[in-house]
Amino acid sequence: FISSGPSQFGDRASGVFFGTSNASIVSMPFGRFINTSSGAHLTTGGTWTNASSRSLKTAFASIDPLAVLGKLADLPLNTWLYKNSVEGRHLGPTAEDFQAAFGLGGDGKSIATVDADGVALAAIQGLNQKLEKENAELRADLDRKSAAFDAQNAAFEIRLRALEAAR
Repeated sequence: FISSGPSQFGDRASGVFFGTSNASIVSMPFGRFINTSSGAHLTTGGTWTNASSRSLKTAFASIDPLAVLGKLADLPLNTWLYKNSVEGRHLGPTAEDFQAAFGLGGDGKSIATVDADGVALAAIQGLNQKLEKENAELRADLDRKSAAFDAQNAAFEIRLRALEAAR
């Protein structure tokens, strides 16, 4: 095949491997089109799969899902087109705004899918916490009003009995 422009490298292959420079054996597990040394891969069906095992991670720090939800609520979202692309409109934040809001990502020019997914999942947890808190407050308010109604109803019953007995 022929290159479509200057400064390109092209290779026709049934699979692509991105590994370490000192790898002595290059293998492509069945069902993977791209395989990385970190464990992330692109399946032959077209699904990008991030490596996410606890064994691959370190320096865990907890987050406040409600704070993430608040930042996400303030994050500017727009529809937009990539320059010089015909793939159509997209929806989402800019990498610069995403990094400013969450401090995630390396260069501020891209958003890793694992970070976007993590923010979305944290915001869902925050929304659930907010909903549970509001529901608990509404139930407590309803219980207070119900108790007050029951007390008022009991007082009316006593007054009604007294009026009926006086007749």
